[in-house]
Amino acid sequence: MSPLLLPLVPLGTAALLVLLRRRSHALGPLAVTGLLATVALASWAALLEPATRIAWSPAFDLSLAVTGFGRVMVLLVPAIATPIVAYAAASEEAGRARLLALLLLFVAAMLLLVIAGDFVSLLIGWELVGATSWALL
Repeated sequence: MSPLLLPLVPLGTAALLVLLRRRSHALGPLAVTGLLATVALASWAALLEPATRIAWSPAFDLSLAVTGFGRVMVLLVPAIATPIVAYAAASEEAGRARLLALLLLFVAAMLLLVIAGDFVSLLIGWELVGATSWALL
């Protein structure tokens, strides 16, 4: 199992929300299901402690790993986000698809931040968290 799957699940769910934005009745359950799948995947990753390297060039690669305190954080991030997304889906009418997609993108960026195994991966995750936080505001 690659730790890259952790941020890809909420990222893929956010893409589905954008594609299905006209079906407002399905957005909330889809977003919550995506986060529950992320919690399940995170619990599996916390047990296995996977690590991977992504080679961008022969001299440069990015490292992702679920180790140490990151094992706790990969569980906490989607677990805390799930009731927040459920509340947002139930209470927000106008712009529901955009809000839920941005919340899921925030979760994906936060997961990338906590599984970063090197400084460059950490900076990429940090910038993505900042950009999604700005978009949510």
